[in-house]
Amino acid sequence: MVRRSRNLRIQEAIFISTLTLLGGPIVMFVAYYILLMPILKVVVVTLGIMYLSLSFAWASLDLRSRKIAVKGHNMFVYFAIAMVILAFFITKEGELFPKWQIYALLAVGFICYSFSGIVAVKNFIKWRKGELQ
Repeated sequence: MVRRSRNLRIQEAIFISTLTLLGGPIVMFVAYYILLMPILKVVVVTLGIMYLSLSFAWASLDLRSRKIAVKGHNMFVYFAIAMVILAFFITKEGELFPKWQIYALLAVGFICYSFSGIVAVKNFIKWRKGELQ
């Protein structure tokens, strides 16, 4: 028997959003001042994680938008696996992962996770109008 997971409730999406928005600056502070990471890396990584958690939380409110978000994630995973396999064949021993592949992964990741972001914004607007319960 296949067990289907339920959609998130509005309260859960709000809770995840609140934790993300409050925890992001704390993580940035710890990473920059205690772990001594470069500020650009800290900001980019933290904002990326905040975007993913906010968008997936609000995209998981109904089944249709959740399926769209999962399909976008799956497209990115397939592309990433293909890039790793390609790098295995085109790099010689001791070479680093090619920079063009890193940039391609970033671009495709942005595009694929934008599906989740778009439906998340639509669900947030529906919630603000009172259409989502």
